[in-house]
This record gives sequence, C-alpha cells and structure tokens, in this order.
Amino acid sequence: PSPLFLLPNPQLLGGGPTARMMKMGYAGVTNEPVTDVQEEEKEKLLQERKDAVLLHHYYQNKEASQDGKMSDFYNEMMDGAETFSATEAELDNYARNTINLGLIQPHGVFVAIDSETEKVLAVSTNAAVFFGDEPQALFGIKASELFQESTKALQAMRAENTSLLNPVGLTVKKTATPVQIILEKKPWCTTMEIEAMAGDMHGNSGLWASHSKVRSIVDGLRSPRNLQSLIDFAVKEIKEFARYDRIMVYRFHDDFHGEVVGEAASEGLETSYMGLHFPATDIPQRARDVFTSCRVRQVVDFQAQAVEIAWPDANPNESILNSNMTLRAVHPCHVEYCEAMGIRASLVLSVMTGQKLWGLFVCHKYDGPHFLPYSKRTAIEFIIQVFSSRVAGFEEAERSREKGLMTQVQTQLVEQMLQRRSSTLMDESSMESMESCCIRALLDEMEGTT
Repeated sequence: PSPLFLLPNPQLLGGGPTARMMKMGYAGVTNEPVTDVQEEEKEKLLQERKDAVLLHHYYQNKEASQDGKMSDFYNEMMDGAETFSATEAELDNYARNTINLGLIQPHGVFVAIDSETEKVLAVSTNAAVFFGDEPQALFGIKASELFQESTKALQAMRAENTSLLNPVGLTVKKTATPVQIILEKKPWCTTMEIEAMAGDMHGNSGLWASHSKVRSIVDGLRSPRNLQSLIDFAVKEIKEFARYDRIMVYRFHDDFHGEVVGEAASEGLETSYMGLHFPATDIPQRARDVFTSCRVRQVVDFQAQAVEIAWPDANPNESILNSNMTLRAVHPCHVEYCEAMGIRASLVLSVMTGQKLWGLFVCHKYDGPHFLPYSKRTAIEFIIQVFSSRVAGFEEAERSREKGLMTQVQTQLVEQMLQRRSSTLMDESSMESMESCCIRALLDEMEGTT
C-alpha cells in the first residue's frame, strides 16, 4: 500500500484535531449541510494529512541518502512536494511518534521504578492482570515488595547490567502468579516488562528440551552448500520450533522493496507468497531503522486493545517507552494491514549481514493469539544470528567468485588483444571495433556462468 493509506492521521507532525474525523480517510459522506466552519476544518485536516504524507516520504528519502528529494510520483500528485522540507525537530518527532504510541500490548504489564526511591513511578492500566490491584494502589510502593522473592527482585533492579539477568523469574506476592521480568536501566528509572511464565519453561526439563532443539538446528545450519538450501532448511526448522502457521524469509533488494525467498506453511494454507515482491512502502524506512536496532518483534494478538500507562499525576513522561520495548504497542496502520491479510499474531526477526539489514524472518499465526516466552524468543534470535552469519559467508563467497571471473575476463581480453596485434596489421578504428567485440563476447561468457 502507498504511504497515503498507511498514515492514518497527521499527528506524526506532533498535533492536529484528527482523532474524531480520520482513521483511513475523511469522515465520510453526509446529507447534512456543511457550514463554513466545518468546511474550514475539513480543509485544515486534509492539509495536515497531506503534510504528514509528505513528511513520511521526506524521511524515507533522507534516510536513504537521497537528500530528501521527492519522487516524481509525489511531485506530480501533490502541490508543494517539490519544495517540501522538514526541520530536524520535525524528523525526530516523526521518528518517535511513528513507533512510540505511549501504549503497550495487553498480554504483559509495564512498571517504571524511580531510580532513587525504588518505588513504583508508573504502571500500565492492566496491572490487575498480575498484581490483583489497580494502578492507584501500586503508586509509591517499593517495587521489590510486590514479589515473594523481594531480595532477588531488589538485587536485579540494582544490577548495573540488567540485560545479563533477563529474564528474571519471580512470583507476585498477592496473587502467587509466576512471571518473567525483563529489566532495562534508564538514567532516571528502571523499567519492568512483565510477562506470564510459560508452562513449558517452569522446570529444567522444558529448558533442556528447548536447548537441545536449538543445538540441533544450529548444527543443521552448517550443512547447506548454497543460500537457497540454507533458507529452505531454516524456515522448516523454525516453523516446527516456534509453531507458527507460516514462516517466510523476506529479502530486501537495493531499492528496499522486498521479495519472499523462502517459505514454510501449514497444510491447508492455500496461498503462497513465495517469489512475490512487495513495494518498499510496505516496510517504510522508519520501520527498517527499528528492525536494525530492535531485532526481535513479537505481536501476540492484533485484535487485542492496547493498554495505556498510568501516572500518579497529570504529567506523563512517555520517553520511558522506546522502540526496543518487548511490549510496545502496534501502530494502527500495521494492525489494519495485518488484519486485512488475516494475520492474528506475528514474530519478526532481523537478518543482519554486518551493519546491513539483509532481510527479515516473518512468522504469522492465523487462527488465534500466539505467545512465545522470552527464553524461546532469545533462542530463535540466536538461530537467526547463526543463519545471518552463513548468509554473509555465502555472499562474500559470491563476491569473490565474481571478482575472480572479472579478473579472468580481463586476462583473456589482454591475451586476445596481444595475439591480434602480433598476428595482423590493423588500423586504429578496426582495432577498437575488434576490442569492443571481444569485451562483449567475454562479458556474455561471464554472465552465462553466473
């Protein structure tokens, strides 16, 4: 879909009275007479929407090192596209607002803890799911006291590098609910993303079975002798391990459009996406930026209502939510896109070759919500890292082969030219014509061997 249909409102610019009139377009047709005020507001909203689309496209091109130059499509379609520009503040605001909605997915609970007092500073409005209390009852409480293992919780919160501890297994004191906690240190607070403890991760047997499967898959990734065989093996194994209905490998081309180069799907799914190409606007530049830094993205249920963060006063600080959050809510545009494709849940993992986003592993579930615990997501992330390393190796081998072929072509060209010069006398124009023919012939030969 075009960005015209992917941007539901111009609040990407930081404001605008759009909520009541826009979702995927203008308010609609009515037989009521339109007043001058309504007409003026309509024009204002449409202008804001246009500015939002232009800002979106400007960011796309600027991040792609095209100096923010608009494409001919936009120049022809919209007045002012040729001269549109944006400040750094507007671009920063766009980047933040397209990802950080100030909401979380409802399968987990979010808690922010004051770094100095170690008390609850903010909590998601669905706190009762795990804690049995509404947010107002939790404000000001020592966060560690919410858990049966209060000493363990306190030590984890005070750790310098919390990422080495994640996930921390604890039990909620009031409800006796076992949970997994993902901690992140920030300059002025520590955040907790709390998820349910998955049934197969309670004991050592579940963890050992998962470890054995991961080791088997990693060993298998070493066997394929070409890129396509590697992709085919990976999608099959990850589908079995993660239990999604469809697994795809989505590869980015140089112009950022994507191609499905690998697929494994459950029986009964008639549609195949293998070999299909999708425009770059399906995964816009900002989304690609996020996939470069946040390499695992789980959406448990596209139909679930996102949850707000509650604060004890009227001055929320939404900077505590960022693109790397596990529970970060889904943008309405992506929700509509996935619902149109019949997708209920998804898992997306980045394939990086060096610092380049080579592609994505895309996992879809169609018949209901699907939750993978942190430990299993981390295991799949490790598998994809090994896969990425092998992809990089195949690509480097291909570059070396092409370089070798080019060297061979150059050597043969020089040899043929020397032979011709020594065996016959030619004028300069005849020699140039012959050299051109040799070059074409050798390049054709090289192309035929690739």
